[in-house]
Amino acid sequence: MSKCKYWLEERPEYDGLANNKEWEGFGLEDIHFSKSGRGSAFYHRGSPKRAKGKRITIGLRGCDVYSSYLRKIPFLPPLGGIPVDRYDGYQVTLIHELTHFIQHLQGRPYGEVETSRNELAYLLSCVSEQIAPRLISYEERKRQDEAEKTFKAGKLDVETYL
Repeated sequence: MSKCKYWLEERPEYDGLANNKEWEGFGLEDIHFSKSGRGSAFYHRGSPKRAKGKRITIGLRGCDVYSSYLRKIPFLPPLGGIPVDRYDGYQVTLIHELTHFIQHLQGRPYGEVETSRNELAYLLSCVSEQIAPRLISYEERKRQDEAEKTFKAGKLDVETYL
């Protein structure tokens, strides 16, 4: 947790973050870890009952694969994601949700481009060198997403898809 917070505090676009009292007081006790869940979320207005009063929920089963939204950033994981160590996946997920927390603290609208950029930067600088060669371009990922939609709509046969 502290490694992820420190990494975000050092980013120039978040100057002064370390001095924010709400950020400073945020810790592990504010995160609900779900052993059986896959999804993660940041709650800016309290939390649903299942989150037990926590600001962030992290589904640990979702941390075994690095996946990302289709956003215009330099590199993305392929459709279906990249298998990662659960602890590494937890850190990347935490970076994502903490970025939403920062957006909340700064009174900015929530967006996934910033979170995806931070995930990628953290992944490449702090997690695993083995991930970088498996990332693909935005254009390739968009092609994969479109092919999957076409396939699911029944407009493409399996031989054409492969």
